[in-house]
Formats: sequence, C-alpha cells, structure tokens
Amino acid sequence: MDYHRASRLEESTKVPPLDLNSRPPTAHIFDYANKTPLSSKLLDAPTPMLTLLEQGLEAVPDSLHQPPQDLRTLSTWLHLAAGLRQRVAMPFGPAMVRAVPSADMSYPGEIYVAAFAIEGLPPGLHHYSVKEHALRHLRDAPETLALLRRGRPDLHYLATVPCALLVSTVFCRSTWSQGRRGYRQAILDCGHLVENLHAVAVGLGMNTVTRLRMTDSSMQELLGIPADADYAHAEAVQAMVVWADGATKPLPIASHPNTTELGTFPRPSCEGVVPFGSVLAVHHDVASTGVAIREIRPPMTDLTPVPAGVAMARFPVSSDLATGKSMRLVSLASVYTESFQPRSISRDLIVRFARCAFRSGTYFPLKPDGPHVALVRPFWVVQEVTGQDPGIWYYDPVIDKWAHLNHGQYRQETTHFTRERSMLAGASVLCVMVANVRKLLSEAGPDLYRLALMEAGIAAQRLNLASVSVGLGCRTFGDFNDDSWKNFLGLGNTGWDSLAVCAIGGLPGTAAKQAEAAAGTLEFRD
Repeated sequence: MDYHRASRLEESTKVPPLDLNSRPPTAHIFDYANKTPLSSKLLDAPTPMLTLLEQGLEAVPDSLHQPPQDLRTLSTWLHLAAGLRQRVAMPFGPAMVRAVPSADMSYPGEIYVAAFAIEGLPPGLHHYSVKEHALRHLRDAPETLALLRRGRPDLHYLATVPCALLVSTVFCRSTWSQGRRGYRQAILDCGHLVENLHAVAVGLGMNTVTRLRMTDSSMQELLGIPADADYAHAEAVQAMVVWADGATKPLPIASHPNTTELGTFPRPSCEGVVPFGSVLAVHHDVASTGVAIREIRPPMTDLTPVPAGVAMARFPVSSDLATGKSMRLVSLASVYTESFQPRSISRDLIVRFARCAFRSGTYFPLKPDGPHVALVRPFWVVQEVTGQDPGIWYYDPVIDKWAHLNHGQYRQETTHFTRERSMLAGASVLCVMVANVRKLLSEAGPDLYRLALMEAGIAAQRLNLASVSVGLGCRTFGDFNDDSWKNFLGLGNTGWDSLAVCAIGGLPGTAAKQAEAAAGTLEFRD
C-alpha cells in the first residue's frame, strides 16, 4: 500500500524529460548462445477473433485442433503473439511496433521457451529473440524441467507436453519513462502479453494452461540471474503459458539432474539506467515471500463497488452482429493508436466487448465461481454509443448486468485525467478498470496487488483484440491521475482504486462502416 500510494499521479505531477542516454534496450539478444532460426512461413488461423474471445477453443474447427508439434507451429505462435510489425516515429526516436501493445514502446516483456517435445528444436530452455525471430539455447532440458517443477508437484505434467512459455518483465524498461510508476506499467504490459499468447494459442487449436504465479527463486536460477544483479538487469518471471496437448513424441529427460552448480547468463549492457529501489522492493514483497501459492476464491472474487440497491439490467445482443476479422489478420494488423476519430459505436458492440473482456474467464491462482474475471471491475464512460445514454455506467461481470450511474457528457472533463490529454478527446467510450486494493491486500495477501494489475492487463488486451477485429482502435493507459479518476467515479472514500484506463474509438482515415462490417474472408491452413 505504501508503494501504491507513493506511485500515484496527480494533475500537477511534473513529467521530467526523457533521457535518451539512459534508455535501456527493449529486447535481449544472447548472441553467444546457439541460435535456431524460426520459420517465416506461418500457419493460418481463420477463426474470427470476436468468436474466439467469446467461445474459446470451441470456436476453432475440429480439423485445426492439436496442430503439429514442430518448429513451424511454434514460430507461428511466437510471431503472431509477440513478433515485430512496423517502424513508427516516437518523440524519443524511431521504434518498432510489436504484436502486443506496450506503454511508450518500452516492451518490458521477454519470452523464454521451455521446449520438451518440439520437432526440429533441441529440448531445453530457449530465449525468443524477437529482433532476430529466432531462439537462443540457454539451458538443457533436465535442469529446465527440474527448476520448473521444484517444490511444485502440480507441475510434474510438464514432462508430457510439447513446451511451456515463460513471460518475464525487465523492470528498468518501464521505469525509464514511467519512473517508480513503472512497476505498475510493467505488470499491465505483462498481462497484455500473456493474454496475446493465450489467444493466439487457442486460435491455432492448442489446449493451454496459464498460470499467473511461479516460484520466484527457482525462476531466477532458471533464467541465470545472479542474486546480486543490479537494477539494470533485474528481471522476474510473472506467468507461464503451457501448450498442454500431450506430446506426440515425448523425449526421455533425466529425473534427477544436478542443479546445484548452474551458471548465470550475461545480460545486455545497460549504461546509465536510473535505479528505483521501490520497484524491486514491491516485487520482493509480492512475489518473493516464500508463501505457498494458494487459490483466490469467493468472496474475494465476487467484490463489487456498486451498492446492492442499484438497478441493473442485462442487455441482449443482436445475433446478426459481424464476426469481424480472423485471429491471424488481427494479430498481423497490430498498429500504434496515436489518436481517435470521433465515431459512434453501437451498444451491441460495447456489450459484446464487455463480455469478451470480463466474461472470458481468468487464470490460476484466481478461481472465481463463474466464467468471469476475479479481481478487476469495469466502469464505462460512454461518450458516443448508439443506443446507450452518455454518462457513467458500471458493468458487473459476475451477473452480466449494467447499471447507469450518472447521465452526462464528460468528453472534455476526462481529457485532464491522463498525460496524453488529446488521446481521450476523440474516444467513443472509456473503460476504467478498478480493484479493491485495500481489501485485497489486507485480507488476501501481498501478491494480490500484482495479480490485480496482471488481470487488468489481460482484460485490456481482450478489449484491444476485440476492437481491432472490427476496425476500431484501442489504447490502454497506466499513467493516469489516480485521485481524479477515483473521485470522478465516486470511489473517493473506498478501498477501490483505478488500475488501467482503456480508450476505444474510430481510427483516423478508416470508414465508419468498418466497425460494423460483415464477417471476414474464408481462409485455410495449408
């Protein structure tokens, strides 16, 4: 709570100029490790993205289930979920857009592949080198498997799957532009990446298991990070996405490898990085306590900021709504949303987006009773939605109902609540995700802070994918004025705090009819 309060932003908070000389690299390259080039010939994924978000693996044709467990499938998964897209001009210089959004193009996420039965790839731990679109071999399979399963009997099944992807965060990349607020932003960005990996895997026909909590000490050893690593090289595994189909060609792996003399891996040099001790301290508090992982269940997963007496209604959705672009096209069409074009969006689409984002389940150790997110709750500031009055709305994902809390047009007022004020002015609708931080930390444990931020990032990425699939833009903000939003939503004296703000609207230069376009084209996997 001390960190959360200290990292709040106010309208009067001055933003220091960015020092380009202290900017850390946005990607690791372990150039001394053996390299396996990845395929540029990708598998197709024709399932409409909106349908995929709503129905999961059931939306994928049976003929596409359980894709080949080879290097081409792995290449497709990594490129569609996290690969490079296009170069754009930023205030601090040119940057490469990737398949997943990140604040200030910082891209704190790194992906490590624990491969056990991928045809064409030596088993062991590999790093996904996004700039090379290649894998770099770091550790052999026995040590990799032993460290993943150490003290975790529930992970013994990993020896029977093709691979597992580990998602880590390099904190200094986010703090370069966000300061001590960078821990929040790094975890939000990690949620984006985790959800993108999950969505692409499902679109390719894979069964997946996603965990939002790993044993921090074991993961530090696995990644070869020394205990005394300086801030510039601090990195932590936040989640794991497992390709959970049974391995078609399981490999024999030693049961009792020697893990007592594992070496560390040299990291890319980072000159002039400004350290933030509060960021490492809060990470230690939430992830390195040594407390056993436990599931988070009701009543912690059923909290709501709205009083019980508020009238709520369920909005039906038209059955003839567009299905939008395919998952493959959405993943390849990643763009950096620089501004919004004022445009009206139908209420049906907003309701559908809300269900996709907040009624599509969540991941271990979060265990709500229903198919809804566990910790975050969305308020919606409706500005230009056909069939829905402007003002403040609340959507309850537990019961799938809406409440109209306040009638009004707040387009100009809300522009003062983020750093990039002009961005919100043209948005059609804003989704503000909140969590009861005070209650979660006081009654459920310190890691709930990280998990709430991660879940906000996951829901934000679902909104992003749903928006892009019908030709709309979406932008997530983690650097907003905390108290301004809290008071605006009427949460001033409560334990509820804003974690992320998503803006959705039309993109400049696109026809309005794109948002209501017919289904995507028919595609086939070769």
